[in-house]
Amino acid sequence: ADAPLVLSVSKGFDAHRQCTMSELIAANIPGASIVVLTGPTIANEVAEGKPTGAVLAAGPVSEV
Repeated sequence: ADAPLVLSVSKGFDAHRQCTMSELIAANIPGASIVVLTGPTIANEVAEGKPTGAVLAAGPVSEV
């Protein structure tokens, strides 16, 4: 079976495990290709039509 593709849109840090959400996903879904959506996108500002930016980040294309 193909490895699952996981899109992470979560914020934060796991203080107990001292890891990022991407690291937590990788530890719990072995072999997953993880793509992260991040940026200064504040919901109420987006809703008001204010400019914002976002970034999708992933590992090597061959893995995604």
